[in-house]
Amino acid sequence: MQIAAAYIRVSTDDQLEFSPDAQKRAITEYAKRNNMLLDEKYIFVDEGISGRKAEKRPAFMEMICTAKVKPKPFDIILVHKFDRFARNREDSVVYKSLLRKECGIKVISITEQLEDDKFSIILESMLEAMAEYYSLNLSDEVKKGMFEKARRGEHIGKAPYGYDIKDRQLVVNEYEFSVVQMMFDMFVNKGYSYAALSKYLNQNGISTKRGGKWRICTIKYILTNHLYTGLTRYNYMSPNRYTVNPEKEWILAEGSHTAAIDEHTFQKAQQKAIKQSEFALKNTKTTNIRTWSQHLICCAECGNRLVLHSSDNGKYFAYECISHSEGRCTQNRSWSNRKLEKLILETMKYDMQNPHQMQIETKTALPSNEISIIKHSIDKIQQKKELIKKAYLAEIDTLEEYKANKIELQKEEKELLKKLSLLEIQQQSPHDILNPKRLQMFYNTLISNTVSIAEKHNTATEFIQKVLLDLQNRTIQIIYCI
Repeated sequence: MQIAAAYIRVSTDDQLEFSPDAQKRAITEYAKRNNMLLDEKYIFVDEGISGRKAEKRPAFMEMICTAKVKPKPFDIILVHKFDRFARNREDSVVYKSLLRKECGIKVISITEQLEDDKFSIILESMLEAMAEYYSLNLSDEVKKGMFEKARRGEHIGKAPYGYDIKDRQLVVNEYEFSVVQMMFDMFVNKGYSYAALSKYLNQNGISTKRGGKWRICTIKYILTNHLYTGLTRYNYMSPNRYTVNPEKEWILAEGSHTAAIDEHTFQKAQQKAIKQSEFALKNTKTTNIRTWSQHLICCAECGNRLVLHSSDNGKYFAYECISHSEGRCTQNRSWSNRKLEKLILETMKYDMQNPHQMQIETKTALPSNEISIIKHSIDKIQQKKELIKKAYLAEIDTLEEYKANKIELQKEEKELLKKLSLLEIQQQSPHDILNPKRLQMFYNTLISNTVSIAEKHNTATEFIQKVLLDLQNRTIQIIYCI
């Protein structure tokens, strides 16, 4: 008798699919009819989860890990339909290949009966392609629906500051609404900048929607949002949430909510916002490394990175906490980078003599199973390499397609191997890595007159995680990294 496992997935994307209980009942009956033993502990269920990516389905990944145990715990995985297993052909091919070749386990659909012949392989691929098309098409349909709602003036998303949501409509939050109007008035008519507004709100106990402190980016978002003129705005930001889409791609429609300001006030705010942005761009040189300690200095009070400001046409530099200008920190002083770097070097000399007192952290806090996950990803790439090779030999892919796919996989593998190597180094004892001799080598680089500032900066960021600076008392604490 064959031992069977079951995989059941119910997605919120589908409205007419079988419930988990219905799928389980059908799979159980199939197992009984075909003389298979279905154990309850090998029934894996993902509820309300899309099938687009396997890594986002915890029960699926648990099933794959269980299947790799030796000796194998089951011989067959039963699914209601092949699209329950995966709607992504890449995942389907990789995981079915892994199960069949490494584990000797076959995936069977109880409603799509296929035989072990070449035609069945083609048919199964067609079913998987149709499932992936359905998933992609559904995603497109959802996007269309969102765009259509926006064109009708319906609000999409959470309630913005100044409003609450009631019966799916934006309604005025009287207190927040008055704060929004005050912000526009102070910005447009009273000469307040983003930073000055942020500082004013924080110092007067006015919190954000979530009860937190105001930041410049939050202030800017409100003062440049068409929503406050009574419009619904959609597709304003790109998917990465960092850049604004071209204006022709925005959707601006008359909303049903109450406007906080008139169009004239809003346009005056936009003109001032543009001037502030141009000024900031002109006075910010983020790509230039002006001193080796840049990007390493943090405020001991609020923890934020300190900003390096210049004077006398870039002849002198000093660090200060930008959070103070926003009213989120009391550290209101600045300190010369030369004096600070001198203190850092003196502290390093002391640490070389007292290595047991050094404070060391890993650069990135990673889960304990990160190495095994990366190794699994590298194994998957090897499987993909075999698959694209077979596809080329079977004349499914052209030579050009095979080469392009191979280059892409090699690039991905190189990045993973690099990350794996770093993680394996980080597993060693920190004091074995950053010992006094190694620290002396770094120190010599930083005091050298023949090494460029950029090289010194690269060296400093290699072994220093951050330097906590108390601007009030002029003291520092170096956090070294591995």
